[in-house]
Amino acid sequence: LFIDWSGSMHQNIFETVEQCLVLAAFCEKVQISFEVYAFTDSSSMAFNKDMKDERWEDKIRNAGENVQSIGNFRLLNLLSSRMNKREFQKGAKYFLGLGHSIVYRYSYSREKKWLQTPEGYHLGGTPLDEAILTSLTIVPEFKKRTGAEIVNTVYLTDGESRRCNSRLVRVEKDMSLVSENFYPLKPKEKHYGSGARVFIKCANGKQVDIGSGRTSDYLNLLREATGVNVIGFFLADRKWFKQRGRYQFEWDVMQNMEKEWKKNGSIAMKNDSGYDERYYINTNKMSDVEDATLDNLTAESSKGQIRTAFKKMVGGKLTNRVILNKMIDMIAA
Repeated sequence: LFIDWSGSMHQNIFETVEQCLVLAAFCEKVQISFEVYAFTDSSSMAFNKDMKDERWEDKIRNAGENVQSIGNFRLLNLLSSRMNKREFQKGAKYFLGLGHSIVYRYSYSREKKWLQTPEGYHLGGTPLDEAILTSLTIVPEFKKRTGAEIVNTVYLTDGESRRCNSRLVRVEKDMSLVSENFYPLKPKEKHYGSGARVFIKCANGKQVDIGSGRTSDYLNLLREATGVNVIGFFLADRKWFKQRGRYQFEWDVMQNMEKEWKKNGSIAMKNDSGYDERYYINTNKMSDVEDATLDNLTAESSKGQIRTAFKKMVGGKLTNRVILNKMIDMIAA
């Protein structure tokens, strides 16, 4: 699970953290392997002091052939099934505290005593493309380590990706060299390969065309290269749906979507924007998760028992049913 750790998420960050914790606790209980990451560009300066000078630019510009070099971007591995029980409880407490600190940071009515957001964990931009590219390494390692045959890679965002700060050098279909500089170049420098299409051959022999769509192309690359299910959750308020949704979908599709949006507070779309399934969630209906017990579940519990326990836990909360129940359907598949 990759979570958008951008500034616009501050209004929904605590609800997002809560739901992630419920899902992680569930997976931990029944011994299902998982990793929770936050993707951001704000932590780069704190964790790597070299990012404060021009040395990181050289690393991008001087990338060799057939090498994807990522710019100012970091993944924060917040929770993992590799943790023991004590580590998980401690990590969950810190994750919840981190969510609280961000809520207080953006609040207009701060209390006298409030949690400080640690250096390197502040909200930043939305480097979604970089998160997808790094998934090309993370996902195969996860599959190898866990032995999982079915892996669901989930991206939870409230916006589209920023411009990818990286440099890609590939060999095109006709064997000519194509170079795309995604790093914002200085005006005096020439931008080579602008608008060029890049063809990447996966280890399984499949070839993927990386074009101007970029994010959707990267998602297709991830799917073809690793064989995972690619799921998206897009958090949006009614304002987004009215102002931006109409530009993203055709009018007749939009009308049907609006009815479902108003009725259920969410919309499910298959094969949308590079995702196998993408869910548009109405943030105005996001709410706290309910307390429940998972004491009766074990690693040997059947798929039916897992579904029943989890759906009972998230109960009558509308948005919880959309996000978390879909997650558990994938997990127990």
